[in-house]
Amino acid sequence: MIALAAGISSRYGGVKQLERFGRDRRILLAHTLQMAIVHGFSRAVCVIREEMRGPMEAELCHLREFIEIDYAVQRVDDVPSGVFIPVERKKPWGTAHAVFVARNFVRGSFLTVNGDDYYAPGVWECLDEVLAQHQDASAMVAHRLSATLPDSGPVSRGICEFAEGYVRKIREFSTIARAENQRAVDARTGTIFHADVPVSMNFFYLQPSVLHLFSAEARAFFAQPDDVLLDAEWQLPAVIDALLQKRKMILRGVVADCPWCGLTHARDREALEKFLDESSSKPNLRS
Repeated sequence: MIALAAGISSRYGGVKQLERFGRDRRILLAHTLQMAIVHGFSRAVCVIREEMRGPMEAELCHLREFIEIDYAVQRVDDVPSGVFIPVERKKPWGTAHAVFVARNFVRGSFLTVNGDDYYAPGVWECLDEVLAQHQDASAMVAHRLSATLPDSGPVSRGICEFAEGYVRKIREFSTIARAENQRAVDARTGTIFHADVPVSMNFFYLQPSVLHLFSAEARAFFAQPDDVLLDAEWQLPAVIDALLQKRKMILRGVVADCPWCGLTHARDREALEKFLDESSSKPNLRS
């Protein structure tokens, strides 16, 4: 499993990956790792910034007897050989780069998760069902858009198109918020979405062969002009979509009709605390 936890949390205003939640006062990634252990995962790579290593290790040390945990630092200069980047660039490159950074730790098929999202038991069960029927498949478990929109403000979401159990397209929108009549709208483009449209929350189960394709996609991304690269983000859904459009991978898709909660804005804290407390009181929660 690769946990994407190196973001700078610009909308949140703090290091949200290290914020503690729930009755047991643990970080969200600890909740995710607990669920991963239940569902048979034995290794995890946490992609972090260097200054997060000590605190993150302290938060996750209680799980080391159940799962092997490695740490990969997402450095700005960790790019394919021959690639030149603007010296002014300081912040991480995004979630696709985080997967690229973890490449040397991957030994087989792997799952990607966000370090600032809580994935409910139903999400993991959907993945189990897909892999029980298609053991060697790459797959994505999506949510309904309406389940992933907080009241606190706009969020980034990968809007998906499904066909006959496969993902055909993923398009990233960065300013989606609730609108009237069971719809949502992206403020930047004006695009309107129905509440039931499936969205990616970076819950991808991928085959190791995909990593060999990342270098080529990385070179295309880093070939952009320096003025673009100063703020550009290389996002995982965009890479997956590029590989789908080029027919270089096939991705099974399933929608988990279950609740979601995560952190984007500081005002999400209260909702997340309530969500975790209610979830932990249910007898069918596996943790």
